[in-house]
Amino acid sequence: MLPYARALLWMDFRGFRARRGGMSEISMAERRRQAPGHYYIRADNARYSSRVLSSLYPSSATTFARDVDFRGDPATALAAAARREMSLAIELIVKAVIAQRLENREHLAASSVPMTHNVPVLWRQARLPELEEADQRRLHAFGVIMTWAGRYAAPTPGGENKPELSYPLEPTQKLGRRQLFRNVIISWDDFERIYQVAQAVYGQLQPDI
Repeated sequence: MLPYARALLWMDFRGFRARRGGMSEISMAERRRQAPGHYYIRADNARYSSRVLSSLYPSSATTFARDVDFRGDPATALAAAARREMSLAIELIVKAVIAQRLENREHLAASSVPMTHNVPVLWRQARLPELEEADQRRLHAFGVIMTWAGRYAAPTPGGENKPELSYPLEPTQKLGRRQLFRNVIISWDDFERIYQVAQAVYGQLQPDI
């Protein structure tokens, strides 16, 4: 069964079990925070949105810009929006894995899904496979985008010098003996490769219902 359909069925089953099992003391908001399917479905929505944003042709973007009197650069705006959706999708699919492990009564460092945007920490807490160094930098970038770079001009006061809040760099060419760096670049293929690692684990953790 596809993970999306299984997530819907599992949420229905959780609701039935809660009603039959006397779990009425748990609020609806808390049930949502515990339900793996809620994280998974929202991750899938963000993944889809990022694909659409990454695939829009410049001509279409220019037409939309005229419609809303947009004065900025359409390509820059769409690329930033795609990165935000990619980052959201990664955070949520990783949280879906954590929620599912907790649902399966596995022992984790966290007793509930952590309310943080620190994607590398979430990845480790979800016990997902270790990634290559370049993809670890992308995980870092996803976390920074979710924490502040995708929304604000700077991190919160005091966060400017924290390594986990600094947008990661990757090496490019050398200028003589000097190594040059640039901001980590995230393409759709990069994002999708990382996403599928987490989604595969999420699918393996699904209970038989």
